[in-house]
Amino acid sequence: MFYYLDSSVLVKKYFDEFASNTVLKIWKDNRYLAISQVGYSEILGTINKKQKIDKFSDKVKDSIIKQFKSDWDQLVKINVDHSINSELDRIHSKYLLRGFDAIHLVSAILLFRELEEETFFLSADDNLATAAKKDGLNIGIYNWK
Repeated sequence: MFYYLDSSVLVKKYFDEFASNTVLKIWKDNRYLAISQVGYSEILGTINKKQKIDKFSDKVKDSIIKQFKSDWDQLVKINVDHSINSELDRIHSKYLLRGFDAIHLVSAILLFRELEEETFFLSADDNLATAAKKDGLNIGIYNWK
């Protein structure tokens, strides 16, 4: 199986929150996990934001970032460049998605077109997951919230 994790799912690996155990199990049990390159910035931004809100130490934040960077090296990264623009045009005309959410969806669509095996698109964002399902992606039966 091949899983595309958007940032809203992958970030659950680093914080004890609802569905974190599900993400940890998916991470442990699967060799093929992918994310768009934009996820790097999104996750670093979320880690820093959570530190400000939850008031954990710089040492804890640095440890989380170190783990994230190590994990990042294990992921299949989908590069973002002008070649995805026509698919972005289609997605934006069809669904009301934020910019990076559309990039995640298009990244998964383009990746999954190339694969022969069972694939899943995982997002904790209901709007993005709904768009993915409407566009023919398998979103599984996960409860993220």
